[in-house]
Amino acid sequence: VSEQQGAVVEDAGILRALGHMYARRERYADAEEQYCLSQAICMSSGDAGGEGKALLSLGNLYNYQDQYDAAEENFARARVAFGVALDDEWEAKTLDRLILVLAVQGKFDDLRFCCMDACELYGRMGKPMSLISAMNWEMLHSLEAPSKLQSDTPGPSRETL
Repeated sequence: VSEQQGAVVEDAGILRALGHMYARRERYADAEEQYCLSQAICMSSGDAGGEGKALLSLGNLYNYQDQYDAAEENFARARVAFGVALDDEWEAKTLDRLILVLAVQGKFDDLRFCCMDACELYGRMGKPMSLISAMNWEMLHSLEAPSKLQSDTPGPSRETL
């Protein structure tokens, strides 16, 4: 990394930190502006990891304001950026945030795919699934269970249980 590139990455991090400060003070428009500037700097300099962090911050900001569609979009974009950066740890954190926002919106088909991706990602990292991923995976299975019980497929009778 050249000295100039290092300065650009540092500037993007400072903007992100400023965005965090604005968000804590509930100055959401100012926070959004700083995160967007940080994301643009990282994107133009080819810093996929920094871009992912800016997009993750935007997603968190929108999620906090109950703007779930915008949060989902930014979490999905952040996940792609962390994938490009080959940063499994940050991708997993972002995937957990995406899983939460999909669950809140009741987007169970998308949630199922993300939970499967989380299982694969955590397995690749040699770690157990996060609590967020595991709980949502279990919730999906519990939602599917009643339909399986009511199906026409033969199963054990009450007498054999």
